[in-house]
Order: sequence, then structure tokens, then C-alpha cells
Amino acid sequence: MVVGTGLTASLAGFLKRRRDWSRLAIIADEEVARRHAGPLLEALKREGLHTELLTFPPGEASKTRETKAGLEDRLLAAGMGRDAAILALGGGVTIDLAGFTAATYMRGIPFVALPTTVLAVVDSSIGGKTAVDTPAGKNLIGAFHPPAAIFADIAWLATLPADQRRWGLAEAVKHGLIASVSHLEALDRNAPGLLAGNPETLEQILAASAQIKVEFVAADEREADARKALNFGHTVGHALERLSGWRMPHGEAVARGLLAESLLSARQGLLAREEVEEIRRILSRFGLPDEPFQGLPVDLTPEPAGRLSADRFLDATRMDKKAREGRVEYVLLEALGRVALDPERDGAWSRPLDDAVVREVLFP
Repeated sequence: MVVGTGLTASLAGFLKRRRDWSRLAIIADEEVARRHAGPLLEALKREGLHTELLTFPPGEASKTRETKAGLEDRLLAAGMGRDAAILALGGGVTIDLAGFTAATYMRGIPFVALPTTVLAVVDSSIGGKTAVDTPAGKNLIGAFHPPAAIFADIAWLATLPADQRRWGLAEAVKHGLIASVSHLEALDRNAPGLLAGNPETLEQILAASAQIKVEFVAADEREADARKALNFGHTVGHALERLSGWRMPHGEAVARGLLAESLLSARQGLLAREEVEEIRRILSRFGLPDEPFQGLPVDLTPEPAGRLSADRFLDATRMDKKAREGRVEYVLLEALGRVALDPERDGAWSRPLDDAVVREVLFP
């Protein structure tokens, strides 16, 4: 993984050296293509690289089997064969969609991740989990297909709206919470620069955050053990995304999940209450929600103030692909920077929680 500023020339040189890739296809949503594809196409053309640009409408609603089939048909029409490679230019939706397309096209061709969001730099581009959504749930159809390379150009983040930058930093906070107090402290110190989009600060902190995920993935590529730690905050987060009809940004949902699952950790006697308050403070430092349901519309606010019942919420958590035999698994913390391993399951990195516990904590 390469993290830096102004990487287009380095990327073009890397691609030219891959003589087994005779043709390239950039896959990007229409908005990202408008902002970033032109200079990239010009740089690749200067290197004599035959490149096609394939676009699709932006947004989570495009991350479907139908969009993937359309991309595959266009790759076939362009004459792309097994000597082709895909460049996934964009955020998490694009990297998931383009990566899954690469995983199955011609029974698998390489792809290079070119993340253009904070979230994609520290999370979506790393680890090879590619997928599409279905009406039954998010990321339920997919494949493990790691990118051949990742080029994270901080210059591409300059056009991000402030909200997208903030939501993306929720995953960086998660990395500190599960693995590194020093990373959490660095995030805290550098919060103003990160929120302002300072390139040097972003490069330093995002590279460190990405490295934490790289280490988890290297230890457990197929998510059988330690890599499950990266799901901290995601059981609740994915439920909120589902209940919002996928309108809630992933980073916002994760931020809410981090606090919710910290509260669950405290309820289980694992995490000290003062550490929960420190997590709340750090989330607030980035303008992230410091309560799981803070400021949500009435249909996502728990009863009696809103219309969200505990039963409906729990049903949404059971649709998570981490559920086993109807029991929902959570990653819990025993301290800042340290996941609580489950002694009843040979030190597993996640554990099932009874519905009664979740009701008590989140729907008192």
C-alpha cells in the first residue's frame, strides 16, 4: 500500500511495469469520474496504456448485482480478456463493486484500489472483502479478492465535503480503540488538522490507521479469528444502516456503533465507565455522535420518544452476516486499545450477547 500526495506518475509507472496487464479498465462512479478520471486517463495514455473508463451512478443504491452485470457486459463489449486489470477509483461502494467484478470476471482478474475517501483509505480498500448488496442485506454476495496494489493519493481527498471526511475518521477511531492507544492519542491531538483536511496531517494519520488494518488482515485474511476485531461498532452500525434504508452514511453508523458497543462492553463488566466517557469525548472531538441514537429521525429513535422498538432493532442485528444460529455476535473491549477475547470460546475475538442485555443497555 502506498499513501502519499501526487501519486499519479508513480501509479502510471507501476502499471506500465506490469507487462501481463495489456488493457486496463477504470471503474468509477459518475461524480468521482468527473473530478478525477481525466488526469488519470491522460497520465496512463502518456505511458501508452490502453485504458477504458466505465462509470455508474453514485451511491450505495448502485452496489447491486444488476450494476455488476452491467459492468461485466461493458467489459466484454470492450474486448477485455484475462490479461486485463481493473482500477477501482472511488470510495467504498466503488471498491466493493469493482473488486467483486474483478473477482468473477474471466474467473478472476487483478484489480488496483485507488481510494478517494478517508473511509476507503483506512478501511474499504484494504483486505479484499468485496461484495454487493441485496434486498436481504448489505454485502451478502461477494468474494475475498485482495487488490494487487493500493495507491492512496491524499490529493484526491481535497474535494471531499467536510461531513464525508468526518464520517470516514470514525473507522480511524475504531482502529485506535481495538489496537492502539497511541494511535487514539494521535487522532485526538491532530483532530483540528484532520477535520480541516490538512494534507500532511491526513497523510501521516491515515497511513498509520491503514497499517493497523493491514496487520489484522495479514494475521487473518479470511476473517476466521483476529480480523473479527475490525467489526467493532459494526453490528449496531450495520443494523442502523439497514433501518435507515441504507441512507445513513457508513461512517456515521459506525460512530454510533462504537459508542453502543462500548456501552455493551461496560455492561458486561469489561470496560471501565471512565473509558466509555473517554470514547464519548473522542467521538465528540470529531463532531461524531456521542450517543447511539442522538439526533436521529423519529423512526430511528427508540420508544417512547420515537417509533423504533427494541424488537425491530434486534431483528435488524440478526440480519448481520456475523450472526450464528440466530445469535448475534459483538466485538467488545476490555480497555482502550484492547479487544476482550471470549474465554468461553477459546479466546474468540467476538462473542454472542443475549437480546436481554442489548435491550437493557440500548432500550432502557
